[in-house]
Amino acid sequence: PCDRCCESGWQPRGKQSLRPGSIMYTGVSGLWRQGLWLERVAACHLLNASAKSLPGARTVVIRATVTCGKRLSVHLRLRGGTATLFGAEGACCLIHVKLEQPLQSWSPASPVLYEAHVALDDADLLVVPLAHRELEVKSGHVLLNGEPIFMHGILYQGYWPESLLTPPTQDAMEQDLRAIKAAGFNTVRVHAVVMGAPFYALCDTLGLLVWQDMPAGDGRALPVWEQRRAEAQEAGLVSASEHLDEIRRTPESQAAFDLELHALITWLAPFASV
Repeated sequence: PCDRCCESGWQPRGKQSLRPGSIMYTGVSGLWRQGLWLERVAACHLLNASAKSLPGARTVVIRATVTCGKRLSVHLRLRGGTATLFGAEGACCLIHVKLEQPLQSWSPASPVLYEAHVALDDADLLVVPLAHRELEVKSGHVLLNGEPIFMHGILYQGYWPESLLTPPTQDAMEQDLRAIKAAGFNTVRVHAVVMGAPFYALCDTLGLLVWQDMPAGDGRALPVWEQRRAEAQEAGLVSASEHLDEIRRTPESQAAFDLELHALITWLAPFASV
């Protein structure tokens, strides 16, 4: 078994490699996706806020994390709209908003989106995305909002030859997704990479479901796709099952994978498409 055959690191990295080739891509490092910014805030401010609709679409739960403060207020609107559909306020930091009318459900055919304007003591404000959709598996079928759905999608690598993991322009990414939707697909599997927030937000808007992979990573850059073995298999010299040594995950790799997987799930939770 391969316990410690690491070339340079055990962090999750997807298909990045220091020796790109075959199915592996050029490695990327640094602030390559969303950049860095500074923001001046009041002493009492919102650190984070989330909005989640409960089954039945008549209750929205608002949770906030704050430095200090006493009361929250929330106004629900259609995404990009100005009219308040529902409003509520209460003690920080949990509010259950009871709706007179249920939220419309999000689906690829009808991607209805909302937003929650969450304010802390009228001194700080966050705009939080919100959509209602219920996804479940029953009797071997995937149900979206109680109806069977066939997920017809493509595998999205998220690499560009001129800019690697970073889209060369916002338009380039949008053209990809709009072309996928126009071709009749309703699903995108994001493979071996985590895209930036604009990608998932546009999937929400267009009505594209997202299957999100957790990028792989462990003891070496080419776990089972070693180039010489691939060439030998293509030439028919060895079978695909020959000489595939077992790779045992190191404790460092396991800890990093679990930490980043949890962070990924938390970060993608607000996007209806995921």
